[in-house]
Amino acid sequence: MRRDDLFNNPTFSDNFDRSERKLLIVIVFDDDEIQVIFHEGAGDVLLVTFAPVNALSDDTDFFGRSLAQRMGLSALGFTAKRPNWYPGANVRAALAATEQLRARYLEVVTYGASMGGYAAAKYSRPLGASTGLSICPQWSIDPAHTADFDRRYQEHFVPGRTGDAIRHDDVSGRIYVFVDPGCAPDFGHARRIPSAELVPVHSAQHHVTGMLAGTAAFEALLAATRQRNADELRATVARLRRASPRRLVEVIKKARRRHPGWAGRLAQARAGLLAANPRLLAEVSA
Repeated sequence: MRRDDLFNNPTFSDNFDRSERKLLIVIVFDDDEIQVIFHEGAGDVLLVTFAPVNALSDDTDFFGRSLAQRMGLSALGFTAKRPNWYPGANVRAALAATEQLRARYLEVVTYGASMGGYAAAKYSRPLGASTGLSICPQWSIDPAHTADFDRRYQEHFVPGRTGDAIRHDDVSGRIYVFVDPGCAPDFGHARRIPSAELVPVHSAQHHVTGMLAGTAAFEALLAATRQRNADELRATVARLRRASPRRLVEVIKKARRRHPGWAGRLAQARAGLLAANPRLLAEVSA
């Protein structure tokens, strides 16, 4: 279903059965650079998500879709069609196209990872967000800004169009930036994002999203950030870190540089724990 049919569809009648709304997916904006998909849930909160570079548009899915469906949240999912860091002109056009839809919600929460984490902070003000969950985002991909600490994304920078720096007047609400302080490039970005509240996720490197994955995990993080409960947020992150196989992998990889024998024994002892994830097992077996 396309945007032109959205507001004439019976799905948006107040009398429409909400059980039938649960799996509704509607493309509400589509151009050469980005696509926006709407999923209607219940309540007055709209989750606006921005996908990372490894989850580009496919006409059917968006970052956080399964979370929104399982939690019964309404969600507006932005996806990019290439590594474009969500160009401002295209996002502004999408916001204009969805203004009536978004006006139905009392609260907006943004959520994104890496390239999507950048957008979750960058566009929090035009979205009127009260809370942002930004996972290992970039502050900028402009080589003039980042050449001294991060060159990973410079090839995607287009002056005046793609990946310009996040500035004070871009940001609204409380932006929580989840980052591993031990990942120097990521931390270099995080500490430059204006007004951001940094949430340390140690031993994750750039895999913070995976370490915090899961519906129950996101529910807890969302509740703690919306309620501004710093103690609960720290406790939730610590619990998720301890339970994550990613933490074990990063500990082993780091230990190999100084204590290879101990790292090897730890990898062997915990191989059973990692067996369910062949990719992680391969990382520690290499």
